[in-house]
Amino acid sequence: MTAIQLRTELKAIIDKTNDVSLLEQLKRLLQRPASDQAAFVELNRMADLSERAIDRGDVLSHEEVLRTVRERRKRK
Repeated sequence: MTAIQLRTELKAIIDKTNDVSLLEQLKRLLQRPASDQAAFVELNRMADLSERAIDRGDVLSHEEVLRTVRERRKRK
């Protein structure tokens, strides 16, 4: 998708949106300094990676994490 296509799609979504709170949040997001925007993009990238890992089953359960931490503490 090109930038122009994406802008067109976003404008159409914004035009249909009546939620003032959402529009204000979007405005604040778009007016943030580039450094804040980069951090936001990185956080979203990490969230996407986490969701994919969860979908693949590449995560430990709470009990598995506790067991791993306890085992590591015993080794020290």
